[in-house]
This record gives sequence, C-alpha cells and structure tokens, in this order.
Amino acid sequence: MKEVTLLTLLIFCIFHFCIAQISKCRRADGGADIDWVILYKPPGEKRGKILVPAAGAWAGYPQDLHNANALESVSGTHANKHFFAYNNVAPGVVGVKTKSNSKGVVILDATAPADAAAWIVHTVPGYPKPKATYTFPASEYENGHLLICLTIAESQIEPIAAALFMASPFIHYNDVPEAEVKTRPTLRKLLNGEAAIMPPFSTKQNIGTQAGASVPVQIFSKSERSKYEIYQKIISKQLKKTIKVWSRRDKKLKANCKIRGRQILLVSSPISVDGQASSLEKDVTNWLIPENGDIFCAVDKPYAISQKYEPAVAVCIQLANIFTLFNTIAAKNYLQIFFAFFISARLKHQNVKRQMEMEMAILYKPPGEKRGKILVAPGGAWAPNPADLENPNGHSFAKALEHVAGTNGNIKFFAYNNVAPGVVGVKTKSNSKGVLILDVRGTDSAAWIVHTVPGYPKPKATYTFPASEFANGHLLLCFTIAESQIEPIAAALLMASPFIHYNDVPDAEVNTRAALKKLINGETAIKPPFLTKQNIGTQAGASVPVQIFSKSERSKYEIYQKIISKQLKKTIKVWSRRDKKLKANCKIRGRQILLVSSPISVDGQASSLENDVTNWLIPENGDIFCAVDKPYAISQKYEPAVAVCIQLANIFARVLILDVNVADSAAWIVHTVPGYPKPKVAYTFPASEYANGHLFICLTIAESQIEPIANQEDQNMISQKYEPAVAVCIQLANIFARFNTIAANVDSCL
Repeated sequence: MKEVTLLTLLIFCIFHFCIAQISKCRRADGGADIDWVILYKPPGEKRGKILVPAAGAWAGYPQDLHNANALESVSGTHANKHFFAYNNVAPGVVGVKTKSNSKGVVILDATAPADAAAWIVHTVPGYPKPKATYTFPASEYENGHLLICLTIAESQIEPIAAALFMASPFIHYNDVPEAEVKTRPTLRKLLNGEAAIMPPFSTKQNIGTQAGASVPVQIFSKSERSKYEIYQKIISKQLKKTIKVWSRRDKKLKANCKIRGRQILLVSSPISVDGQASSLEKDVTNWLIPENGDIFCAVDKPYAISQKYEPAVAVCIQLANIFTLFNTIAAKNYLQIFFAFFISARLKHQNVKRQMEMEMAILYKPPGEKRGKILVAPGGAWAPNPADLENPNGHSFAKALEHVAGTNGNIKFFAYNNVAPGVVGVKTKSNSKGVLILDVRGTDSAAWIVHTVPGYPKPKATYTFPASEFANGHLLLCFTIAESQIEPIAAALLMASPFIHYNDVPDAEVNTRAALKKLINGETAIKPPFLTKQNIGTQAGASVPVQIFSKSERSKYEIYQKIISKQLKKTIKVWSRRDKKLKANCKIRGRQILLVSSPISVDGQASSLENDVTNWLIPENGDIFCAVDKPYAISQKYEPAVAVCIQLANIFARVLILDVNVADSAAWIVHTVPGYPKPKVAYTFPASEYANGHLFICLTIAESQIEPIANQEDQNMISQKYEPAVAVCIQLANIFARFNTIAANVDSCL
C-alpha cells in the first residue's frame, strides 16, 4: 500500500491526496517516514508544538496549520488510496446530531503487496474536508487542539474498527472498496452503520505502530448502552493506575480518590505546553496520563457525567518519552479531593491487664474452652485470655462492651445479630454479628466489634456469655476506629442487610451519615452494584489497614472465590464448615481455594469443624487474615455476606501455626499381592506368591492426603453460593503471619 504524505499530522495529504507514493506519517518537514506524530496546538496559536519519535522534546511546528505550502509537494488523486472519515461535526453536513464525539480518519491502499496504513485521531470540528483544497478552520485557532497520527499495518484496521464500532462515530465520508471491506467483518458493520445491540458494551483493543520497535497502542471504547464512566470505570480500572486528567469538567463529576491506586486527579488550569500557555476555557482536548508509568491517552469525551450515557473512545500510547513530556505539563498541577474511605480511626478497646487502650484485639475461643487465646496489636504471639468469657470483668471484650451492657449517656451503639437476644421467630438471610459503638461528646472515639456468637451481647443487661456457646468455637474481633470510619463500615453493612436488633444512636449522628441512615432505617441496595469493598484503618500511629468486602443477596457471587480471592489476587486457605457441593477449587492458578484440614490447634487448644462455627481465611502467602460471616457453602451465593480482612503479618503467622501440634502422620502402601496383608492377625506373606514377581510402594503422607486418595465426596458447603455473605478482611502482616501458621495444612484440591 502506498504512503500518504502527512506533513506533521499529515491529515492534509490524506484528503487532498498525494502524488508522493506514501501512506505513512511523515515528520514536520515531510522529509521522512515516521512511526507516529503528536501535535498540540494551544489556544490562540496557529502552529503549536510537535512531538516525533526521533526527538526527545517538543519542537515548534514549522508553519501555520492553514498554510497551503505544507502541501505544495502533494496534489491530485490516487485511485489506490482510500479512506473513511468520521467527525461529530462533519464538514458540509448540517443538522445531523450524534452522541459520539469522535473525530478521525483511517487510510488504506488497495495496492498489493505493500502493507502500510495510517490512523489520525484529532479534536477539530469540520476538519479536514474530503476531496477539497486543504484548509484549517479559522474559527478553531482560538481553541486548543490535539492531533495524533499513527503509522500502522493494514492488519490493525480491524481492531480499530472494533473499537470505533462500539462508539458509533458519525462517518461522513467513505470510499473504501467493497473488496477491502468484506474481508474485515467489524469494519463492514462499522461502515454499514450497524450498532452493538448485545453486551458487552465496552471493549479494549490492542494494536501497534508499524516500526520494527512497534509502539503499543490500546483503544478503549464504550457504547451509549454502557453506563460506565470511561475515565474511572474503564481506563483507570484497565490500567490499574491513578490517572491525571486534563479535560473540561461539569459541576457533578469531581476528582475521585475513593479507590487507592485508581484515583482520578484533575490537572489544574492553566498549563504550559513547552512555553505556550493553555487553559480549560479554550482548550477542547481531553487527555490523561497515569501518576506513574509510560502511557498517554487521548479521550474523545470530556470528564463530565454526561459521557456515562454516551459513546466514548480513548486511544492510549505506551511510550515513555510521550508520557514524560505530558507528565511535565501536568506536574504538580492537579486537584485532590479526598473521601472518607481511607481514614485512620479510633475505637477504645481495653486490655484489662494493662489498663490501656488497644487499637485491635482478636480472640479465638476453641470448642469447649471458656477463655481461649487472645492476640493484641502490640504482641507477637497468642496469649491466654485472662478470664472466662462469661465473667463481666477481667478480660478485653467485657471491658469493650461495658457500655453496651450498662448505661452511659454519652456512649451510643447499634447491634446486629441474625440470632438476636430476646428476639424470637425473626428470620434473616444475613449471618452477620457485631456492635458499632461511638461517643457522642465529640471526642472522636468509636469501636467496631465483629463476632460469631449468637445472642451476644445482650444490650442494657448484665454482661454474660451464652453458656450454650462454650461448646462451640468462636472468633471475636475488636477495632479501635475514628468516627469518620463509621460511614464506610455502614456502607459495607448496608450491602449485607444485617438484622439490627438494637439502636440508640441519636438522629443528629445518623442524619450526617447517609449510608448509616439507610442502614439504620432498614433500606436495602436495590440497584447494582450489589457488592462493595470499603477500606478503613485503626487509629494508632501505625494504622492497621482493614478491608471490608460485602455483598447483598441480589449479588449471585460466591464470596470466597468471586470476591475475596479475586480482590486479593491470591490463592486462599479457608477454615470453614462446608456443604457437599462447594469443593476446593484449583481451576484458577494463583486464585485457588484450599480447605484447611480439621482439626487445628490454637496455641495448643484443639478445634475441629464439628464444633467450630468460625469462618476465616488467609492467602497462601502474604500478610492478610479475613473473618467471614458465611460458611463455605453454595447457599451464600444467594445471601448477604461480609468479610473483614486485617493486614498484619503477626496475625497471619499465628493462624498459620494453629495446626502444628496436631498429629499429622499417615502412610499409603500400594502393592500387587493378592490376599495381603490380613488385618488384625499375625503378619505373614502368602507362600503361594513367592513364585510371582511383586512390587511394593510405601508413601509417607499427610492426613490431608487421605481424602483425595479415597476420592470421597468433599463436604464443602455449596449452599452459600445462593445466600448473602459478608467477609471482614484485616490487612496487617502480623495478623496474617499468625493465622497463616494456623492454616499450614490444607485439604488438597480435587
């Protein structure tokens, strides 16, 4: 295919058509082929700045964009050069409306066997005019514009068409021969005006420029049927990076710092493009770069809420030099608006032995025990709980709950429990249990207790622990938090619809927290998404990160595999009762579900699945421990669920060693001898078999290997797949390390 002379962005030649036998991007003086060109024309400028591969910096554009001298070496028409052009403000077209904002040209040549093409993406309305004398719209000099030219192989036309097809651009000129179109099915749909009517309504396409050292280009696009906001929900999510955005804005879509590592930062106006000033009042370009990396993206829609309901396209070029120059433009010129999702906080949790406030405590009570083992933030190991849990004094959780049992005009709380004390006959699909306590005196003091105990604690009654629950294993978590953390906690609980059986939090406190108000008032999530991830932290100087994963019963995701393992991006080891349907799962490498073998040992105290009602997990490696309110059963797929995950290596380590003192010794002998050995009789070898050759194999194995050898049906509970579920995940390396030790042995995947 012949080359099209593109002086700078070389769109001119494409439409006036070139005598020169070229169809690639050309450098500013038209003297040589280049792989790509970027032209940034600030408001009021007629030339702007150009960036080409050979240069390490911006350079002045050599002449005005309307200058015909730029095309003096090109004229006439070439029958083998063909193109289609799209523009929402098409030249010569009046009164046609489209939701698309895309502008560009794709060029190809029917001559074989050459393989060269060009794609030009730009922001200029009514430009260029096909088959007419080249000019640049005089009215657009007052605005800032961006023009990009990419030299591509013809094989890249189809993925480009796939991206454009999703965005439904207004194609105002096309002379591509049918022979070229029919070999490219998506291009055919695009040029025939078809629209995407089946999901998915967004796409990501990967292409590359044609040079030997090809430059990677990603194209993100969405249709108007997709309700995703392209900057946050598509580009930032796909790049997995915080992005800095230069774009006009409306009054609704703000900078967004909710998702750590995927924030939206807005570049402040004005900027300087190599000494040429540009401001949002006159600059119609929309572009972004990640906070760190090597990518530059040009977007066809501004950062406004309207594009959520409109088609949009982003072209992202991965090249460090381009990134560096645009990063310089955006350096330190961005606005940050922080939300309350990443705040450290405080809850007054007491260590009675020391009579001091602790930021976190974890109590594991094995079946049959009245005290259990406790793990507190300053410590590195399990310690005996100093008193029986039924005792109203002398231990951590009795102290933390003293104002739940007693009366204090300044301490308010709400409690939730699917088996609420004093409540009979009320059914709920939630399995969440906990208490959230706050001080209304303005002292910024709060606590969140998450546990597994039915009917506990009883509000405004003498503290006690249910005697019937000593037979079972239980887990209790206490976090010291700031009151600012109450709202993200409420947002997580709202998704899981817990049964709130007591609340005395004043309206003045509730009305200032939108999610808490919905939660207390019994509202439910009726619109997607039906799952959420919230991030909080304890209040200590070295705050412990805590992640809360929750889902409503409307979400059909199984929380262990589809939410927790997916979010953590890790293989997880799960301690939980199981049904007969949900199995260990080794299908996804790096995100397997391994089941911890029963029994385990909690610092010398044994616990087994028959009587242990706790559900917890740790990754195969890392520093996270998660407490989940639903067992590993298929039923939780259709029920609300919550998981609280603590990131602390010490906790992870303590969990990892829970089973080290449990005997784990087994052997498997495989042989070929008939009638051998005879059980429970004096050992002998069949005399008749000496005449034959035989083979004996003995394998020393862990007891966890017996189940897969027997090939018996696993007892994982498939029921939770159909139930709501909650997981509380604490991100703390110490906690992770302790619980990781407990979970050293896991059932093998079948």
